[in-house]
Amino acid sequence: MNLYNSQQLLFSQTQPVARYKTRPLPVPRDFYDKGFTVFDSISSPEKAQQTAELFLANLDTERLPLLTNIQDRIQLVKADAIPMCGDSVETSFQALHFDMGQPIISEQPQLMISAVALYHPFGTPASGTKTRILSLKGLFSQPKHKEAEAVEKKLISYVKHYGDGWADTNTYRLQCFARVVDAVNGTNELANYRDKTMAQWFKGGKNANGSQSLKNEQLFYEKRGIYLDKIETGVELLPGQMVIIDNTRVVHGRFGKRAAKEIYQFMFGLEAAVADIDCFRTELVKELTSV
Repeated sequence: MNLYNSQQLLFSQTQPVARYKTRPLPVPRDFYDKGFTVFDSISSPEKAQQTAELFLANLDTERLPLLTNIQDRIQLVKADAIPMCGDSVETSFQALHFDMGQPIISEQPQLMISAVALYHPFGTPASGTKTRILSLKGLFSQPKHKEAEAVEKKLISYVKHYGDGWADTNTYRLQCFARVVDAVNGTNELANYRDKTMAQWFKGGKNANGSQSLKNEQLFYEKRGIYLDKIETGVELLPGQMVIIDNTRVVHGRFGKRAAKEIYQFMFGLEAAVADIDCFRTELVKELTSV
């Protein structure tokens, strides 16, 4: 079966990336520092997948403590050519987010996406679209947020009331990162985003080119002392390039319109146990409040 474009979870069809541990691949320092790195001259989607698996198997758990207990269980979870959904194809804007959302608390195992790779295949022109990437390191290190424990309590309280879900279902996950900012600042302005899609966040009017949505998102952050235009990075993928993003230490979005199925998206993760989720939350708060 072709793994790509199945729009299904692939746990039963792929193997943990740990199978590559005997094959070394140097990990660029920028991945540890910034949470993402770009590879050039990747010849095919299959090669992109293999390169990403080899890369993830070679990450240093001493530098990324969250991986200590989960690295051996990480595998390719989803692989599709994107964008594929109608509203995602039509929009030229995606807000900053964790892919598939991240579980903040849980009483049962949940899907955790630890890394995402985006690959632009040869033979298709570059669209000029930029993947927006925001490092979470020190984002809430300001004195007003005080200590990590206070930030964690606010995050837990928020997700208990407004975690992603629908009707009476609360998954205790957060996908839109602005909702994390909402929580840490003790507000609930985005409480109604719990059941909205990425194409609906910060949507403004007809918004043909996404510029109003981008302004709406930037204004939300600015009111809370975060100036996205100064701290986020834009990565334009050229044919043959792949960016690998740590989905636990950075969030990403998009500005610019992509053709349907323009790039390949590979999601890597695991069925995280409750202890893994608690560890993720602890490391997330450390990252956000580090100086």
